[in-house]
Amino acid sequence: MHGEQERARRPRLLATGLHLVGVGDMAWLLVGSGLEMINAWWGKVWHFGVPDHRWQLSAFAAVYLLRAAVTMFYLLRRKTGWGECVLVGVRSAPCTLSLHTWVEPTRTTWDWAHGGGGVALYVFGSCVNTGSELQRKWWKGRPENKIRLYTHGVFRNSQHINYFGDEQPFIGYAFLTGSAGALLVPLVVIAGFVFFDFPELDKHLPSRYGPEFEAYAQRTHKFAPFVY
Repeated sequence: MHGEQERARRPRLLATGLHLVGVGDMAWLLVGSGLEMINAWWGKVWHFGVPDHRWQLSAFAAVYLLRAAVTMFYLLRRKTGWGECVLVGVRSAPCTLSLHTWVEPTRTTWDWAHGGGGVALYVFGSCVNTGSELQRKWWKGRPENKIRLYTHGVFRNSQHINYFGDEQPFIGYAFLTGSAGALLVPLVVIAGFVFFDFPELDKHLPSRYGPEFEAYAQRTHKFAPFVY
């Protein structure tokens, strides 16, 4: 039993490790000595925005990494394979790093239009994602609900409301950078959900819950509440 548990943890450890590499590289660039070293190597002067933005982005990345680890090792109930975990880790690292390198270099002050909006989206999405996952885990923890499909709380409005919540912090990141190009990153994240995660779940959930899931899927939007 312990051997099986260890094998099940290894893919998740890899995903978390890859994510940690991305966050570590970002911190080295933004609030460490990385940017100065790169400027010295290339003989150029690159800027990643004002210090307040760099520290805020670093805090965003650290909290997101912590939330992702809690999801991987505490909240996620279903089996995860090497392919899925590698994709999650590889996707998280470059997305995190690219958002931080996209900070508008000409900005000289912290502003509420971008900074405040970024914080609001980050907090909202984090609460929706982690809160919905916790509600489901606690509900499923009751013996009478163990093999039932959870359709309560915010899951009434979306089959994958946890993924919808997970998307909002990336949009918040993009707001904080002040760069329109940074919006490409949350679009890439959404594409990963739509073309990889959702098809996998659409195979797993009907086989596990049968008609209960089919009825739920017919009356509930897949991702964005009231939209898609």
